[in-house]
Amino acid sequence: MSIKIKKTETREAKELKEIKKEVEKENQRFPKVKPKKKVEIDEWREVVFDNFPELLIPAEVGLSVVSQLLIKDIKNPFALVYVDVPSSGKTIVLNFFSTVKELIYTTDDFTPASFVSHYSNTKRKDIAKNDLLPRIRYKTLLIRDL
Repeated sequence: MSIKIKKTETREAKELKEIKKEVEKENQRFPKVKPKKKVEIDEWREVVFDNFPELLIPAEVGLSVVSQLLIKDIKNPFALVYVDVPSSGKTIVLNFFSTVKELIYTTDDFTPASFVSHYSNTKRKDIAKNDLLPRIRYKTLLIRDL
């Protein structure tokens, strides 16, 4: 007797698959991301400053890194490392961006070997499950602790 379990995808997973298909179809450099609500930069700054005044500048720097995905012809990736004493707000700033799944890939489990697995017996369709590179394409890689 065999039992089949049907996996159901979440709405977010379906949306991400659709975005990936659209990107591959149009051979774009970055995904078309339509915000749920349009927010002007001054309004964004005001909200951050009202809630976390000491984190406005680090948040703006983080936003500029994520925004680089939207600039055409940028060839080299940019790395930003927040360095400060414990409980200084580094994780809070990173959490500002971690919910934007279309532009951010968040992981806490990271090693240099995770970029490419080098398993020769891996099927092409399974590479995205094992390797980090296909998962961070068109995205900013966010790592909370190195």
